[in-house]
Amino acid sequence: SVQETENSTKIILSQVTTDLLTGTLHLDQLLVYPESSTQGSWQIGSYVQAKGQVAFFSKARNPGNFDQESFYHSRGILFSLRRTVLIQETKPRGFSIHRSLFALRTKLNQVYHSNLPGEEAGLISAMSLGDKNDLSEEAKLLFQMAGIIHLLSVSGTHISALSSNSYRFLKGRGVGLFQSAFLSGLLALLYGDLCGNSVSTIRAVGMFLLLLFGDVRGRTYDTLSGLALLAILLLFQNPLSILDPSFQFSFGAALVVVLIQRPVQKKYISFCRDRYDRIYRRKVD
Repeated sequence: SVQETENSTKIILSQVTTDLLTGTLHLDQLLVYPESSTQGSWQIGSYVQAKGQVAFFSKARNPGNFDQESFYHSRGILFSLRRTVLIQETKPRGFSIHRSLFALRTKLNQVYHSNLPGEEAGLISAMSLGDKNDLSEEAKLLFQMAGIIHLLSVSGTHISALSSNSYRFLKGRGVGLFQSAFLSGLLALLYGDLCGNSVSTIRAVGMFLLLLFGDVRGRTYDTLSGLALLAILLLFQNPLSILDPSFQFSFGAALVVVLIQRPVQKKYISFCRDRYDRIYRRKVD
């Protein structure tokens, strides 16, 4: 993936083989900071050969400071390459869904910025695509202070608004149960890839797919079981994900909804109904 800001460009390479002084090391992901002269040469889906300076992430010097090492390690990135120079690049051939979705993401960003002011364009891009690169630090701080920073992360709200409504719409139009589930699940997967497949997106898409699977099989969907299964799968892939704030907040918020919000909501609704019945009976009597 490619992340561009005003000051720098960050590229995350996948399935990397590195030649270090100590030997060869195989990595799932590697963070690269390309030289300014080669920033535009990197293309999604390409096989590249590059060289640069190995740089390790810094730890938090004081309690409460940003721990860069813990943050990137939780995402499976052990170190980065600075001043990276592109030596050879093999352009991708044929059709690629991931490359096409990245091109669509870039096009949507361009449409936002060509039709909206800078701050509004960055906000819409963050809320619809999960891309917060163009959102100012002041705007992020305002969302944090208001307690609605979760709106800037693609999660269950977005999946519900898009895929769940599509599923209900297709079933209401007479489309078969399996066909509706398949098309809605495919839409959720494509939208998740379009938004970068963050932890919160993977959790939301995964739980939605489990809901569809249970509905097709005629089984009752259990939210806690689905949440636990997604957590196990993510931690099996990368145990350090448990240190990722995105993992903690995404699964923590879902647990709060299941364990606290829903029981409290049921009791409140029951209380309101009982109170209404008592008042109505008094008026009737």
